[in-house]
Amino acid sequence: TRPRGGALWDAPANPFIRWRDMVDIDAMLASAEERIPTRDVKVCLDGDIAREREELLAALEVAEARDKDDQRLGVTDENAAPIRERLDALTEAAKTAVLTLRFTRMPGHRWAELTSLHPVRTDSPIDRHYGYNYDAVAWAAAVVTGVIVEGDTEQPMTPEQWQKLLGVLAGSDVQAIRDAVWALNEYEPSKRLNELVKGFGAAARSEEK
Repeated sequence: TRPRGGALWDAPANPFIRWRDMVDIDAMLASAEERIPTRDVKVCLDGDIAREREELLAALEVAEARDKDDQRLGVTDENAAPIRERLDALTEAAKTAVLTLRFTRMPGHRWAELTSLHPVRTDSPIDRHYGYNYDAVAWAAAVVTGVIVEGDTEQPMTPEQWQKLLGVLAGSDVQAIRDAVWALNEYEPSKRLNELVKGFGAAARSEEK
């Protein structure tokens, strides 16, 4: 059997499958390669500014929770707004100490290898939940995929530079890197797949009616 415009090829084993229903895997792979996602994370290298920023972020979380409760009384953003203004002013003052890091999703098999190399810490609930050392895997992936962003330029760092960076960052910045890398490689792919499966299921049920 000869598909239209193609070379000789054996017909599908299932005679009910039509040529136009066959998967164009090359086109799907090319599309996927063009859409590998990234995430940017801003971190601060000034210790004093970083500590103040960390305190403001903690205060902002409390203020936003308080504002959420106050919404029932018709008051919105009263507690959080001043803290956001202080964060904006701090960010402006710290421009020379702020670094933008960009992380790219790893190939799935590379991520799987990292999870195998970093076993569960038995005293860590989050490790026991995911089946690997959450912090070690995320940081190892960050070192492999992360670059510094300056305008339109991306600059890689050496493993030694990453270790020095880890030593000077505030806890909130390290957590932001960890969570961004984990979301890119674990959470977002799973979420997207679940949404697609649900969407296909709903479409199939609609066609059956």
